[in-house]
Amino acid sequence: MELGAAEAELVRQKLPDFRELGWELEAFGRESFLVRAVPALSAARGVEQLLRDMIDELVHQTVARRLVVQRDHVTITNACKMAVKAGDPLQMPEMEGLLEQLAQAKVPFACPHGRPAVVLIPYGEIDRRFKR
Repeated sequence: MELGAAEAELVRQKLPDFRELGWELEAFGRESFLVRAVPALSAARGVEQLLRDMIDELVHQTVARRLVVQRDHVTITNACKMAVKAGDPLQMPEMEGLLEQLAQAKVPFACPHGRPAVVLIPYGEIDRRFKR
């Protein structure tokens, strides 16, 4: 996988963090990396694009916000990019499992970026929308 200079430097610095999340990357030249293993959950997705999106977001955090990418930033970005997205096909047991995991989360009402994961809609609002 070929990267730009900034991306390659960030990945080189964060190789242990990627490895801990199931990504086995190995430097292969100055700005190239071999992808030896990927997390099991990423196998059904476009692995290269998923990894590139993660790296782009981490580089953006570093440059735009002048932040040093911490270990938890890598974890949060990995979780976000590998999360179930709208339109992803799921079987009923998978849906039930996600709801069980959400119920057990320390912060079940928002994603790591602060976006809502649960929304309260009062019965009155439902009645009004369905004109009942």
